[in-house]
Parts: sequence; structure tokens; C-alpha cells
Amino acid sequence: MELLNPESGLMIGELLFGLFFLLAAALPLLAIIDLVHRRFHGTDKLIWTMIVLIFPIIGPLLYLSLGRTNHKNVVREIGHTDSNDYFA
Repeated sequence: MELLNPESGLMIGELLFGLFFLLAAALPLLAIIDLVHRRFHGTDKLIWTMIVLIFPIIGPLLYLSLGRTNHKNVVREIGHTDSNDYFA
């Protein structure tokens, strides 16, 4: 592979740095877009936004793994009670 050849000018460290930079840029962006499109109760949205922005790698990973699962449970409960009240 020419990319991994030291004579080609592109080293493995540069590739890893590029991947890390891409990850550091893409994860917060994806998390913020997801945060904007979801509903949260109280100040949950503000807290998750601050976590995502203050910790650009760990914050989005926490939100995407924990914040979205908590949100899904809330939506199911609200949707279930709202639909029963509507059809009653």
C-alpha cells in the first residue's frame, strides 16, 4: 500500500490524527442535530447540549448511548397516554 509507505509522505499517525479529527468534528454535529429534533422534559435538552459541547468526544457518545434511550422511554409513555385520552 502506498499510503502506509513512509516514502509516500503519509504516515499512519497522520491517518489516525485525521480520523480522530473527523470523529471529533462529526460526533458533536450529529448529536446536536439529533438534540434539536427531539423533545425533552424540563432542562434535559440544555444539559445534554452542554455535555456535548464541553466534552466533544465523550459527550456525544454518552448522549447517543444514554440520552436517546431515556428519550425513547419518555415518548412511549407520553404517546401511550395521549392516544388513550384522544380516543376515549
